[in-house]
Amino acid sequence: MVSYPAGAITLITLGVLFSKVLGKTFGFSPIRPYGLFIDGSWLMFAMGIFVFCAIHHRSEKRRWSIRLAFLLSFLLIAAQVVRPQLHHYLFAYSVSVIFSLLLLVLHPYDGPLSNCRPVRMLSWVGEFSYSLYLVHSPITELFGRWFWMHGVRGLWSYVLIVLPITATLSLVLSRLFFWLVERRFLNRPEKAKCSSSSPIPVGELAEQGQSGI
Repeated sequence: MVSYPAGAITLITLGVLFSKVLGKTFGFSPIRPYGLFIDGSWLMFAMGIFVFCAIHHRSEKRRWSIRLAFLLSFLLIAAQVVRPQLHHYLFAYSVSVIFSLLLLVLHPYDGPLSNCRPVRMLSWVGEFSYSLYLVHSPITELFGRWFWMHGVRGLWSYVLIVLPITATLSLVLSRLFFWLVERRFLNRPEKAKCSSSSPIPVGELAEQGQSGI
């Protein structure tokens, strides 16, 4: 039986898909309720839920999940090849689906991959990834616009100047935000309580001492 959260997620996802298909079919833009997270970006979030369910709740059907993600990746890429004008519209969805496919394929190798040195840096960032998610947007927007207004434009200028500066600031400030705010709300594992042995009566101690003589 489908649970209420799964049913709600399915209905919202189908509703977003239907509105987008309807808008493309009849030539009008579907309603994009910014701030409510049920615009097109919900579909990328739904792929994350799909990966989580495939790994933790439907592990026996992981192969079918991989096939489905591969099929979606193929269809999205094929649509952009056949109709290049859809590239701007479908690119973000293609990235999310391909990334979901990689997560499903590489999941059995999580242990060996986590021991690789290049991946350990990602593990460190993962500790405060939610703080990074909250902090990075205003930093990138503010400094990106500032550099743009001062003539730092173009692909290589962005890659060599803007990206390193904004990435470094985002990491530093998000780590600070983690230590000051986020870590105070994390659920820490309770320390194992050592069960203290009940005291032995004096009479039993005397009997044990006499028996040992």
